[in-house]
Amino acid sequence: MPTLPIHNVHRRRLASDIDTVGGLIESLGTEDDAIWPAHDWMPRWLDGPMEIGTTAGHGPARYRIVSYQPHRLVRFRFHEPSFMIGFHEFSVEPDGPGHTVMQHALTMQLGPLGWPVFPVAFLALHNEVIEQGLDGVERRLTGQVRDPVTGSRLNSARRAVLRRVFERTGAGPSTHRPAQL
Repeated sequence: MPTLPIHNVHRRRLASDIDTVGGLIESLGTEDDAIWPAHDWMPRWLDGPMEIGTTAGHGPARYRIVSYQPHRLVRFRFHEPSFMIGFHEFSVEPDGPGHTVMQHALTMQLGPLGWPVFPVAFLALHNEVIEQGLDGVERRLTGQVRDPVTGSRLNSARRAVLRRVFERTGAGPSTHRPAQL
């Protein structure tokens, strides 16, 4: 059965040391999530502590932590929806004195059901939410954002439609109660 490969990478060079930037990975899925822009998006959640085996998700996506290096990397492998076969991860690496790069990588194969869905309905949303998240990280670390992403009206409309669909079908945030960390 043929698949469609997706490799999508977002990187942000930040004027901060690697331990400070890496520490923000630990906040994923918590009430003080420094990376996920929950004010405009469905919340990201983790069903337990940041460790291998913990389940997590956002919107219709469900995944499990399969690799974790504190303050350096967390990798999530998808298990829903079934047409997404692969992983996404946040990582940090030093980039010269006093600078660190935070990266988000999405690497997956889309099964035939995902071909028309992900590129049309989700890829632009994915790009926007990750860039807004990196804006939030930059703002938290430096107090400003050099080149903030501007959300599109089309993506706002997509989010509104998807939120209604997910809430009606039981895939939205109101149907999941994350564990208290």
